[in-house]
Amino acid sequence: MNPYKKIEEFKNALITCFEKRLMCMLLTGSYARGEERDTSDIDMWVFLDKVEYKDLNEIGKILLNLPKEPKLNPQCTSFEEALMPFFIREYSSIQYHTDGKILYGDLKVPYPKREEFLENSNKLIVYVLMGIRHFKCINESKESLFKKKLQKRILKPFMWALRYRCAATTGIYPLELDKLKEFSSSDEINAINIYKDFLIDKKDSYIGREEEILKSIYLLCEKLIQEN
Repeated sequence: MNPYKKIEEFKNALITCFEKRLMCMLLTGSYARGEERDTSDIDMWVFLDKVEYKDLNEIGKILLNLPKEPKLNPQCTSFEEALMPFFIREYSSIQYHTDGKILYGDLKVPYPKREEFLENSNKLIVYVLMGIRHFKCINESKESLFKKKLQKRILKPFMWALRYRCAATTGIYPLELDKLKEFSSSDEINAINIYKDFLIDKKDSYIGREEEILKSIYLLCEKLIQEN
């Protein structure tokens, strides 16, 4: 099924089902960023006035009446829950405004402060840094790195770190990668270009260059951490 048709049918079914209880629908993930591929899932937040157990059954029924592919992953919450500290630790509310496109309703969550962007950027930089250290110390195989880990464990979170850092320093959040490049150094642009190639399965030209990629991002992480 065409993914955008599935999104539209799911949205309309939710509106019919929940009516005034449906506060907001937020498209997130690769489809919101314009990074989707043929194998990408559709990620979505569904904000209700309050999430009850029976509501989950209703959403499940709606999905059963739609084609299985592409897979649609709805996550349910309320605005009240979304601002609770223990919910924020599990699902960072910073992503609602930055990685989300409103499909329905209004997003009643405060826009992140500069300090929040910077803190989340630093956390991601450390996450990437420690990931590289782990891969190097255990002699992670080239095959494993190129199959999934280099893209998902290193490159993807590093893009988030750069986006959040840009928002903290310039006040502009560059959702799209080409926009992010406008605010990036030459070394950062190189990392962005590598990630873009991985997104469209142009990995072959990087085979044998995994050491170069890991080292370049490692040095960038060290530099960014030292700038704090």
